[in-house]
Amino acid sequence: MLFIATLPLAFWSTVVGVPSEGIAVILGVGRLLDMRRTILNVTGDITAALWVTRIEGRLSLPPE
Repeated sequence: MLFIATLPLAFWSTVVGVPSEGIAVILGVGRLLDMRRTILNVTGDITAALWVTRIEGRLSLPPE
């Protein structure tokens, strides 16, 4: 799948004038940013699920 997404990127980067070595940098940074977005998304989903569960009264927390 990465190969299919890289072809248009390689084509347009050469049209715009970005050197082909820049594609590796773009893909490497893009992967790190994608992992960061995924972590944020999963954390938000878990937080929302716990919040709804607690509001509905289905979650009982131990006393502190």
